[in-house]
Amino acid sequence: MTRILATSSMIIVLAVVIFALWPTRDINVHLEVVAVQHGHVTHTLRETGQIATRDPIFVKTPIDGRIEWLVEDGKWVEVDERLFVINEDEAMLQVTEDRTNLFNAQQELSLARLRHGHARNEEDQKIRVAKHRAEFERIRYRILSETPKTGRRLLEIHEQLLPLEQQTNKVRLQYEQVQTTYQKALDEYLEHLDRVQEQRDAILQKQMQIDELSIRAEADVDETKPEQVLDRNQAETELAKERNTVRQLRNELSPLESRLLEATVQRDAARIPRDKSLNELEKREAAEKELYIELEIEKRGVELAKLRLDRKIMHLTLQEVEHKYTDGQNAFKTGAVSRAHMEELEGDVFQARKELEILDQKIRIAARPTPQEVLTEARLRTEQADATAKQADEARRRRLAIAEQEIVVLQSQVDQLAYQIGETSKDFPSVIELNINFLNRELELLSNNESLRREEIKMELVKLENQLEQLLGNPPNVGLSPSAGTVELGKRWSRKLFVGDQVAAETVVIRVNPPSDLEIRGTVNEANVRHVHQGMPARVLVPALDNLELGGHVSLIAGVGKDKYAHLSNWEDPIFAGVTEFEVRVSLNQVPQEIRPGMTVIIEITIDHRKDVNYLPRVAVTLNNGSASVLTMSDNSPTEKNITGQLFGDDLYIIESGLEADDTVFIQRPAAGR
Repeated sequence: MTRILATSSMIIVLAVVIFALWPTRDINVHLEVVAVQHGHVTHTLRETGQIATRDPIFVKTPIDGRIEWLVEDGKWVEVDERLFVINEDEAMLQVTEDRTNLFNAQQELSLARLRHGHARNEEDQKIRVAKHRAEFERIRYRILSETPKTGRRLLEIHEQLLPLEQQTNKVRLQYEQVQTTYQKALDEYLEHLDRVQEQRDAILQKQMQIDELSIRAEADVDETKPEQVLDRNQAETELAKERNTVRQLRNELSPLESRLLEATVQRDAARIPRDKSLNELEKREAAEKELYIELEIEKRGVELAKLRLDRKIMHLTLQEVEHKYTDGQNAFKTGAVSRAHMEELEGDVFQARKELEILDQKIRIAARPTPQEVLTEARLRTEQADATAKQADEARRRRLAIAEQEIVVLQSQVDQLAYQIGETSKDFPSVIELNINFLNRELELLSNNESLRREEIKMELVKLENQLEQLLGNPPNVGLSPSAGTVELGKRWSRKLFVGDQVAAETVVIRVNPPSDLEIRGTVNEANVRHVHQGMPARVLVPALDNLELGGHVSLIAGVGKDKYAHLSNWEDPIFAGVTEFEVRVSLNQVPQEIRPGMTVIIEITIDHRKDVNYLPRVAVTLNNGSASVLTMSDNSPTEKNITGQLFGDDLYIIESGLEADDTVFIQRPAAGR
């Protein structure tokens, strides 16, 4: 009975209190009683995050190209598992085009070398003519300046030359015959060589077209795109046609090579007697040269010798007529001859003496040395001929320098194309095989006299085969995983890479996340980042693994914040949330095997901890201009009471004075149903 009375009294008192307070409070709120708590408090920052690899392995493509195949994003891969393949069709097309350009450049280079050889022969011929002319002028000057020996020297030279000329004429006739035979064989050889070379060039040109058509015919095409299918079908048709053409050209090449071989044998056989006869002729002409020079010198003394002989005859004639004249005088004294006869004899003596004087005058004239002006003119002609020979040599040097410069330019083009082919091919085994096949075909078409090119091709084949052997083990166009882990595709602008994308060398195509080196990555709002410091302890919960709890600590706080939607934004279509966040990384104390990169986690970071303090919920305290107050009950009426303290975390207020533990305060909350 007493308990019932007490309960009734309390209800009456409570009703009185409520009635007393009813006019002074808002009918839309009700008061919630909260007691001051005492104990330890902790400020914990909770954020969502993700498990990520601390140091992911970036797999780059070492070459330019188009992605042909890509591993699925997020897939687990093992060591050396294939990640991507760079298409080699473009490289093969490029190499085929470069091969065609290289072949054309090599043809131009060969023509330039032929032009260089032709220019050298022409200039050498000009130099020989100029030197022969200079030699002729020197011989002429010698003939004019040297004194003939006269006497029997002319007859002696004639006697020496006569048998030599007879033998030389025989050798010359023999040389002309063998030279005619050799020239005929040489012309026939050059004609067959041109035919064979033209046939080989045609085969190589067709083969390069076949290589290009093969790439187009064997390329993977999208069957839904008619233009690609049409191009492939056209390539297949043209490929069959070109292969038939090559077979026909090869069949025609065999008899041409046989005839060239026969012509080569005939040319070589005709060259031996020609060279032998030419050497013999040159030796004999060299032996006769000095005698011919002496002969010309002695010819200058022929007139003087003739005059001297005529003088001797005239002297004898004079003696004879003088003797007759003396005998006539004796006979005239005896009256044996007439005066008329004596006058005739006297006239004969006078005539003989006069002719003798004339001969003496001619002898003096003939015996005089060559006039100085003639010698000067001969010397000037000799010097001019020597200068012409030097000019011819200088002209040869200039012309050959121009031709050699052309060869250097073309050789640089050949080297550049060969380098491009090597650089393009070095990363693709199939392209290297294409180069090997092309060189083998070229090697088959080389003639026996192209030994230099044959050796070059053999050396290049050895190099390519070694390179191919190395590439087959680890082709650069195939990306392999360096470690086990999950893969993450690289990005291009705001999207991830996919098959068909063109990538440049050193582009990150795949990121491999090894499972053994993981960390937690999350973001903290800019309002809370000032509370987070490196080294703070953190607790990580993994919801996917039944809230597996992991321990760790803050290892990194970003120095620059980003917009919350920065990862969804790009330059073309920017998106802003208006909220700035800072990345925070947490290092784990232990990494269990069951966690995987990409799993969502909850990060709890202990920002502050207080022991033995009085505290209230943040909502129970009213803050106004630096002062704090709570709502208490005084004389059965809610009253504001000032307190001192500080905020703690997002939802607590630590009381320093004004309230004690277990004191009650009121929180105004909206009334239910109002």
